[in-house]
Amino acid sequence: LGLEFGFFTLLVGHVVLTVPFVVLSVIPKLQQMDGNIYEAALDLGATPNYALWKVVLPEIIPGIVSGFLLSITLSLDDYIITAFTKSDSFTTLSTYVYGVTAKGPLPAELRALTTLIFVVILIGLLIYNFVMSKRMNAKAKRRVRI
Repeated sequence: LGLEFGFFTLLVGHVVLTVPFVVLSVIPKLQQMDGNIYEAALDLGATPNYALWKVVLPEIIPGIVSGFLLSITLSLDDYIITAFTKSDSFTTLSTYVYGVTAKGPLPAELRALTTLIFVVILIGLLIYNFVMSKRMNAKAKRRVRI
């Protein structure tokens, strides 16, 4: 094909790997959404773009976030696609870890990096769950009042 390996081929490989997981996370949220809400926003004078940003997007944000987290996790972990699609001029996290662990035991800085990634993801998930539970409680209170 005459295509040189580099960042572009690496990016395409990871996009091909992760897009199905994002789609599988977002489609159920779109199916759960009531289509009448979008139509009501249009009937009330909202432009299609405004209705998309203010009505549809808030409804599917949980699916987008879960797909994003899943795709980041898959991309960080995937060694095979990275090894076949990257150039020798740069190293990704998965190829670096593989190269270091092939030589012997895991060094302390990689253990610290693993812990840091775990803590960041854990904090992100806790914040996300906290925000979503607040939203669900607020929705439940609004439904009780009606």
